[in-house]
Amino acid sequence: MILMPGIGSRTNGSISTAERSIGSLATVIPAAGNTARVKTYGEVLEEYEYHPESKCGDANGHASSKQTIGLLQRRHVLIDGVTYIGKESNRLEEVESGAVHDPESAYTEYPDPKRSEWVTKILPAIKDITLAELIRLCLRGQGER
Repeated sequence: MILMPGIGSRTNGSISTAERSIGSLATVIPAAGNTARVKTYGEVLEEYEYHPESKCGDANGHASSKQTIGLLQRRHVLIDGVTYIGKESNRLEEVESGAVHDPESAYTEYPDPKRSEWVTKILPAIKDITLAELIRLCLRGQGER
């Protein structure tokens, strides 16, 4: 049986809590609506043996899966950008738990003008194409409006 703490009440300066039953646990498919299915230790260990490893890849460099066999290779990481955030990021645990609903309010970003998207992506792309190609792309974009 699962017991859930109730709201505490004060009695003569001490705190007492009431408990109420909210259901039961089972390791088989639950028969009742208030019974939760939990995994046995054996099931957890069995799943772990075949769990996918996101940090490793197969012989072709693709993410490993339950069917991957052989020596796993390290996967390469491509960095898309760098964002500096402040110590206010300690509220991220609250976002994950659902206490804070807006992730943007959990941290403060400190943009670096030398690493902006304009400097790191757009300008290099513009430098790699000819002026005629840039004009053609801009005119094509106007026609799509």
